[in-house]
Amino acid sequence: MVAISRARKKQRRRGTSFKREFPVIKNNLIPQEVAVERRALLTACAVDFAFSANSTNHTPMLSVLRETFGLSQARSGLHTIAIFITHALMQVAGGRLADRFGSLRVVILTLALVAIANTALGLSVTFGQLLLFKALAGIGTGARPG
Repeated sequence: MVAISRARKKQRRRGTSFKREFPVIKNNLIPQEVAVERRALLTACAVDFAFSANSTNHTPMLSVLRETFGLSQARSGLHTIAIFITHALMQVAGGRLADRFGSLRVVILTLALVAIANTALGLSVTFGQLLLFKALAGIGTGARPG
């Protein structure tokens, strides 16, 4: 309140209208520009959550995966690093793809790849399939523009 009244006093001294510089929002409605920015921010947060959760979603399931697929500690470790190796290898390539085709297209493509890989991961019946689909998910998470 104090800062606003000081700003109004300065505006009056300069001879400019306070209302022209700071538009009043009528009926407590959010201007369209703010709504668009808010929607973009929420979408970016949801997309980033989807990518981030994908990197850690297998850790709680390792004991179940070991029992189901009869994995040793070494093989379950291989499953764990499959996503991180492919993720790291795709960092530079993902940036180049975003430069060439646009960030939005690359985000949509990589999000679709992650979704398909995770669906296939849930349907895996062999350790090879499990490893392949986790690596594909890593390609998707690594290629997204940052």
